[in-house]
This record gives sequence, structure tokens and C-alpha cells, in this order.
Amino acid sequence: MNEFSVFVAIVLVAPFITGIQAAGPAATGSGIPYAGAAPVNQHTTFGAVPRDRASYSLPLAGAAIADVVRRFEPPATTYSRGHRGVDIAADEGRTVFAPRSGTVTFAGQVAGRGVLVISHPDGLRSTLEAVSTALSRGDAVESGQAVGKVAAGHDCRGLAACLHWGVRTSAGDYIDPISLIRGGKIVLLPRNEE
Repeated sequence: MNEFSVFVAIVLVAPFITGIQAAGPAATGSGIPYAGAAPVNQHTTFGAVPRDRASYSLPLAGAAIADVVRRFEPPATTYSRGHRGVDIAADEGRTVFAPRSGTVTFAGQVAGRGVLVISHPDGLRSTLEAVSTALSRGDAVESGQAVGKVAAGHDCRGLAACLHWGVRTSAGDYIDPISLIRGGKIVLLPRNEE
């Protein structure tokens, strides 16, 4: 394998290995899932995310897409098994931030875990779990505002704690939250052949 082949392999394959999202439709919020996401089915509305939708942020400061420890796995049918969001590695007590501005529509316990639901102006609802929060239904939050702390209670597949972030449309369909994150741009540069 020559040096050019190695360079091309690293540039083209590295984003898929690390979970980095490249520029293009996925980076503009078109709803195309990040590398390794589950296949689309009739209960997944990736294509319904408009290109002009304002970007969302990961709900943990300093978190990267590579910190996702469990990806979105859409169910085959409405009531089938699946993972209707992403789990992001985090220590218990880490500050959770609003992924976008909105209004708190639920803050309380569900199955013994703290859950916070924020309804956004674009019709999407973010669910954050397990979270301890002092917010109440009706509270307005701004994008990036601290809304609580990561709490124990979510099944994090071997980790002591993590944050689950799920997103639903106004029609009740689950979408991959990572499809709402704007990514960086990957640019191929010519090799200097001096």
C-alpha cells in the first residue's frame, strides 16, 4: 500500500471509526444519521428534518459525538424494541444543558428515573434522562442553559452513569438526535510532492 492509499484510507475511514460527522447533508441537519447508525424504516423520519432547522447542541458541555456509547436504534414497528435516542457518556453530577431553546413540558420521575422534556419551537421534543432538575413544567429555557445534573438510574451498558437524549416529532415519531447536530467540515488537501 503506498502513502497516498494510506492517506485516503485515513481521511475517508477515520470519520466512520470515530463517529465524527462530516459536512454535507448530515451536517446541515437533513436527518441523515451519523456513521454506524441503524437503518431507516417506516417509523424513522430522518428525511422529515428540514435543512433550514436551526442546529442543536449536545446537551453536555465538552461532549463530542464520539462520546455516544449507545446509538439510536429505531424500532421495526411503533411498539417494537429499539433505542429511541442516544446515550452519552457522563459522570454522575455533570451539568446538563438545553440542546435548544424551548419550554419544559415535563420534569419528574418516570420508572424511578428523573426525566426532563423540553418542547422546542420547531415542534420537536427533547427528552433527557436520568436528570435531577429544579425546573418545572412551563419554565422557559434557552439553548445552552444549564437545566440539571446527570443522575444515576439509566442503563448505561456498564458505565456508572450516562445521559440519554431522545427526540420526538410533533407526530410522535422518534428521530436520531445526532442528525440535528451540525458537524465539522472535512476537506481533502493536495499532497505536497516536493
